[in-house]
Amino acid sequence: MIFIWITPLAASDFGGVLQWTQHMMAVAIMIAFAIALVGNTLSWNTLSASRINHRTHAVVILMLLLAGYAWIQTVSLSAETVHWLSPASHDAYLTWAAPLMEANQRPSEFPISIAPLDTQHTLAMLVIACLAAAAAPVVYGTRERIAFLLASIALGGAITAVIGITRKLVPSFQMWSFTSGGEGAPFGTFLNRNNAALTMNLALASCLGLLTWRLRSMSDVNDPDAPARRKRITFSKLQETFGNPLSLMAIACGLICLLGVALCGSRGGILSLLVSGIASVAMVRSGRAIAIVLIAVVIVGGGCVLLALPSELSNTPLDQLESSLNNNADRLTNDGRLAHWPDGFRTFLGFLPMGSGLATYSYAYLPFQQTSSWRWHHHADNLWLEMLVELGVGGLLIWTAFWMVMVWSLVRLSKSYDPIDEAMRLTGWYCVLLLLISQFFDFGLIIPSNLIIVCLLIPVIVSRAASVIVRSDRTKPQQSTESEKASSGKKKLQLLKSGSGRLSMSRWSDLIFPTMLAASLLGLGVIAAGRLKQDAINEYLVRDAKIHLRSLRGDLPELIQRADVLAARVVQHPTADLQDIVSRYRFQQGRLNEIGLASAGNLSDVSQLSFNTARTVRRLAWRASSEKIPLAATKTNQKLLPLPVDEEQRSAASPYGQALQFSRDILKTRPLAIQPRNNLVYLEFVHQTPGLTEQAIQQAQSLYRNDPSVLFQFARYSADNKDYGNALSMYQRVIHLRPEMSDRVLNSANSFPHFPTDSLTPSSLDPSNR
Repeated sequence: MIFIWITPLAASDFGGVLQWTQHMMAVAIMIAFAIALVGNTLSWNTLSASRINHRTHAVVILMLLLAGYAWIQTVSLSAETVHWLSPASHDAYLTWAAPLMEANQRPSEFPISIAPLDTQHTLAMLVIACLAAAAAPVVYGTRERIAFLLASIALGGAITAVIGITRKLVPSFQMWSFTSGGEGAPFGTFLNRNNAALTMNLALASCLGLLTWRLRSMSDVNDPDAPARRKRITFSKLQETFGNPLSLMAIACGLICLLGVALCGSRGGILSLLVSGIASVAMVRSGRAIAIVLIAVVIVGGGCVLLALPSELSNTPLDQLESSLNNNADRLTNDGRLAHWPDGFRTFLGFLPMGSGLATYSYAYLPFQQTSSWRWHHHADNLWLEMLVELGVGGLLIWTAFWMVMVWSLVRLSKSYDPIDEAMRLTGWYCVLLLLISQFFDFGLIIPSNLIIVCLLIPVIVSRAASVIVRSDRTKPQQSTESEKASSGKKKLQLLKSGSGRLSMSRWSDLIFPTMLAASLLGLGVIAAGRLKQDAINEYLVRDAKIHLRSLRGDLPELIQRADVLAARVVQHPTADLQDIVSRYRFQQGRLNEIGLASAGNLSDVSQLSFNTARTVRRLAWRASSEKIPLAATKTNQKLLPLPVDEEQRSAASPYGQALQFSRDILKTRPLAIQPRNNLVYLEFVHQTPGLTEQAIQQAQSLYRNDPSVLFQFARYSADNKDYGNALSMYQRVIHLRPEMSDRVLNSANSFPHFPTDSLTPSSLDPSNR
């Protein structure tokens, strides 16, 4: 029961993307896994015990290989080794990050992953998924339990669809009403409609399996030895089949999920639904009547539901279909995913052969941008391309082996006469086609709730295939009875041996290997759950710190206390986001120290000092006090108070010095991130190296050349430095990427004296900057 409730509960909490949700999922899965392990061990010598074929563990072994491969990516290696295994990773650490560090802190050893802490977190979640995949064949080893699993997945998808449809029908419905979701147009409990479409499609696959099982249970159309009367599908049989509560639930959930996929607006979800659904129904063997019934139920039921909906909703799928048909060419040419994929492929070639590290795509592609759209691609919107970039050749081989195991299992299931095997075969083919197609346009499989569903469903399919009843005509003549000789033209069935109640070496091997594998997985799960817990604590601390930072701007004692707690946490469990927020707290601490000292000296204009110590102004005030540094440009109506910085203020132990060190530490775990480069500009008055500031600006301009918000911010930094040429280039590109920001760009440029704003008019924009 624990496994059944994990996925819908995770789906109800943004799909399980929050790290605290992932930790709770890990704990629940570990508890369920331990219970399954104890129960299977205690019942191993009974006739009812689940006999797990060794081939059943193929999925878990492949997942463990993938986890081991990802772990190797996080191990620090020599620079020469990393250059051989992943040239672009070598460049990320030494060409991009090292010049921004102090000479004595530049790394000589570093991992292949360009975000090793992010890789470790995803690796921990992968280990938890391994536990679910290992326990699934044991927990769902009987026909009734498999049906229970399919029904639970179907219900979970239907709930997601109902919530999404309700939010469309009732705009005032506040729960799960996200204020932001990017281009994904959130649906149901998911921030991205494509991820929600995958959940509903997996539920449709389960509904198809349930209906197939019920229909097959009423007929022996697959069995060539069955009497002809049992092969016929009569009206009474259909009535009995569809009148069953399980069948009614499958039909209802299927119609709801079908409507949800149509209304959520995911083009990839609709395409994968059409291809997977039609192909799976067409694979029904010797049962055209069944296929016709299934298609008729879907068409008639779906049509009735659409007609019963309000017009604003019922027109949505029709409008989308018409738009796709009429404007297909325009939508394809303007699709940002298609424009981005060449950059993703160049990234894959740059990180060959071992990739950039699991969960690092959002940084890996940045140095290779040529055709991408303006947005920052946190994902490739193509999971297979993303996996190629992150895992390289090794990941490609593991994924190829996984698909080979799946195809082998589905082909083997086709040799079975058991109705549940036929149901799992159709469900499996639906899932294979669904994942191949939908994940070519999305990344929903890495969403924890979807990942756990697949990790429960696929191992059960492989387990059924490994223990299937197969056809055999290898009957020995001397052992045949007279009745067998009389029917020698018929194929026989070869059953798997169940064994006796006595202990044997084979039984010991059947017990020892799975138990050792399970115990090892449980040990890894404990480590992974601990990692997820620590990351969840850090995520909470970062969110809480961001909320309180504004309210604590003037409360120095409370600010120091919180900063010390966060700094101690960094020592205990460092993450890049936590290091960044500690840097901001230390900066504010140093600022309040300056204001406090000035107030004690009876400075008349404390408000002026407060303005000149702000993050965006403090370095300019230092430049105004230095004779060796070029005077910074002053914005209109902005008065700079020259503020020199003494050695004590910029020492390593001072708040400003700690802020600089925390920022540089981020480069060790995210060498291509924007936060440390932004902080290095703010903290120029501490490191007092204008060349380093210029280098940080140039790197940000290159790495984030398709992010208008970043370019706009760094264009102002260049304008502050009187580097109007570079600022003009970035302003022009911001207008090209996002024309609606033109007024904001012009207002910012006009605030600097002598800025060539005439070059920002549409007629004078340089095409080369586009």
